[in-house]
Amino acid sequence: DEKGQISRFRVVDKKTYDENASTSAVFLGDNSKTRLNLITCTGNWIKSERRYDQRIVIFTELINNT
Repeated sequence: DEKGQISRFRVVDKKTYDENASTSAVFLGDNSKTRLNLITCTGNWIKSERRYDQRIVIFTELINNT
């Protein structure tokens, strides 16, 4: 961060979602910990539409700041 502090996160889960599925679980849950969820594309590339048909979410939680 702006003070030079480094945050370390541990991966606690990984889920793949169909592109049309609800991903509300990414934003809901236990708020007692600091979390960082990463979302990107995966699955089959649909060339004619220039997109993938799935999303992958990596769920993490903060383990320490240094």
